[in-house]
Amino acid sequence: MTIPKSFYSNRVLNSQIEEYFTQVTDMEDSEQICIFLFYLFEFRKKENTEHYDYIAFLPNDETYSPVFYSDQNKELLKGSIMIDYMNKNIRKIKNEFELLRNKFVELREIEFKEYIKVRLTLGARIFETDKSNQVNSSVPIADLFNFHHEKVNCCWKVDENNNFLVQAIKDIKEDEEVFKLEFH
Repeated sequence: MTIPKSFYSNRVLNSQIEEYFTQVTDMEDSEQICIFLFYLFEFRKKENTEHYDYIAFLPNDETYSPVFYSDQNKELLKGSIMIDYMNKNIRKIKNEFELLRNKFVELREIEFKEYIKVRLTLGARIFETDKSNQVNSSVPIADLFNFHHEKVNCCWKVDENNNFLVQAIKDIKEDEEVFKLEFH
């Protein structure tokens, strides 16, 4: 299967993302941040965006990330490395959010919880799609794939035209999940 680059959202194909990118190039993860910002504002438009079908498909509840767990459920994680990792990540994202609020006036009306929700939702849905120019993209369809160490049934790569290619490495049954071994 080929996912054409015209499906991507990135700073090369979208002038709004490029505008955000020019203002965050001094920040760590600037490639991803400009995409997070773009979708943050697109999420707020609800049905009034051309990206609505994609946005409506994304998880909308907060149970997918331990960051949003209740205090009672976070207690279950005590003693695991997950708590330290999660708290460190939250601090990093809070610092990032504060830096962004200083750069973008329109972010001042947005609460941290809204920003982190978008950031965590999209964080695993961004792929490196142009290594030579170091461009990352949101790639609809590819973000449906999961990662597993044993159930691997596909591989992917970006071709010379920067299209996203997915190839089955064994038969995939109807309604079977598509798994890749590791992040690329």
